[in-house]
Amino acid sequence: MNVRTLSVRNLSRRPFRTVGLITVVAVLAFSLFAGSLLEESLENGAENVKKRLGADVMLVPKGSGYDAEAILLKGEPNAFYMDKTVVDEIVKFKGISEVTTQFYLTTVSDAECCDFPVQLISFDPETDFTVTPWIEASNGGGIGHGELVVGSAISLVGDNQVKLFGNEFPVAARLGKSGTGLDTSIYMTQETMKDVAKLANDRGYPSPALDGIDSQISTVLIKAEPGYDTYLLVQDIRFDGVNVDVIKSTNITAGLTQQMGSLIGYVKVFEVMLWLLAVVVLGVLFSVSVNERKKEFATFRMMGATRRKLSSLILGESSLVSAAGALLGAALAALFVLPFSDSIGSAIGLPYLAPSLSAIASMFVLSVAVAFAIGPLAAIWSARRIGRSETHSMFTEGN
Repeated sequence: MNVRTLSVRNLSRRPFRTVGLITVVAVLAFSLFAGSLLEESLENGAENVKKRLGADVMLVPKGSGYDAEAILLKGEPNAFYMDKTVVDEIVKFKGISEVTTQFYLTTVSDAECCDFPVQLISFDPETDFTVTPWIEASNGGGIGHGELVVGSAISLVGDNQVKLFGNEFPVAARLGKSGTGLDTSIYMTQETMKDVAKLANDRGYPSPALDGIDSQISTVLIKAEPGYDTYLLVQDIRFDGVNVDVIKSTNITAGLTQQMGSLIGYVKVFEVMLWLLAVVVLGVLFSVSVNERKKEFATFRMMGATRRKLSSLILGESSLVSAAGALLGAALAALFVLPFSDSIGSAIGLPYLAPSLSAIASMFVLSVAVAFAIGPLAAIWSARRIGRSETHSMFTEGN
C-alpha cells in the first residue's frame, strides 16, 4: 500500500480525532476567507463613495453636514434646503471648474405612498457631472421627463416601474451596485421632481418641493480645476462666511479609511493569533497521536518501511486533514458571507461592496493555501522525531 492509502485508512480508523483536526483547520480557513472578504468589501465601498459623489466639494445648509454624510454612507433618507442664491456666492471663488445643484425629497413607508422610505434626488441635466455619467454608463443615454433612475437596492413593480405616492413611474435605468447609501436613492430631473412633489401634496404629504424647487436647493456640488488644491477652495468658502457646511470628498474617504483601519486591524490580529494557535494545537495533537502509535510505526519498520516512509506517512495524514479542513472552512465562509453581503454592510454601518468573482476566487485560493500549510507545518516536528527513532525503542514505548 502507498502512503496515501495508508493515510486515508489511518484517519478513517480514528474518526473523532480526525474530525477534531479538520475542525481546527476549518475554523482557521473560515476566518481567513471571511476576513479577506470583509477587508476587500470595505475598501471597495470607500472607493465607491468618492466615485459616486463625483465632486471634490459638497456644500449643504449649515448644520446639515452629518445628515448629508448619512445619506451617502448609510442611505438614511433626509431632506434639507437652502436658498438657491448661494450658487451666485460660490461661483466667484477661484479654482472652480464646474458647479451643479441637487434637490432632495424623502418618501415615507405607507401603502398609499411607497414600499419603504427612499431618498429622492433631482438634478439639472444641463449642468450635472455627478449622476449623468453613471446613467449613460447604465443605459447608454439620458433620462426624460417623468422617468426615474434607481439605485441597485430599489425594488421595481409591474413593468419596470417604481411606485411613488400612489403613482407608478417608468424606470429608465438602474445603476450598478456601489455599496454606498446611494444604492437606495432614486434620481430624476427637476421637472419630474415637481410632478412627484405635487403627487405627494395631493396624497396628503405636504412637501416643500412643491413651491420651493425653483428657489431652493439641497446641495451644491463642485468640481475643482485640475491640479487646484481643494483645501484652498474650502478655506476660501469658509473664510468668506458662506452659511453652509463644507464636505470634502477626500475627508469622507479619509474618515472611512480611519474607521475601517481599526476594524480591519482587529480582524488581522485575530487571524494571526488564530493561525498561531492552530499550529500549536495541531502540533500537540499530532505529537500525542505519534506517541500513541509508536508500536504501530515500529511494526511498519519491521515490515520493511523506511524512516523516510514513516515521516511521509505522518505528513500525508496532516496534508489530508489540512486539505479537507481548508476547503470546508473556506466553502462555509463563502456560503455564509457572500449571500448576506447587504446585511453585513448594514450591520457594520459602513459602505460595503463585495469584490468581483475573480477577486473572490483569488482570495478563496489564497485562504485555502494558507490554511492548508498549517497541517504539514504542525506535523514536521513529529515526523522528524519518528523518523529518527529506533525500532526497538518505539516498540517498547508504544501503547
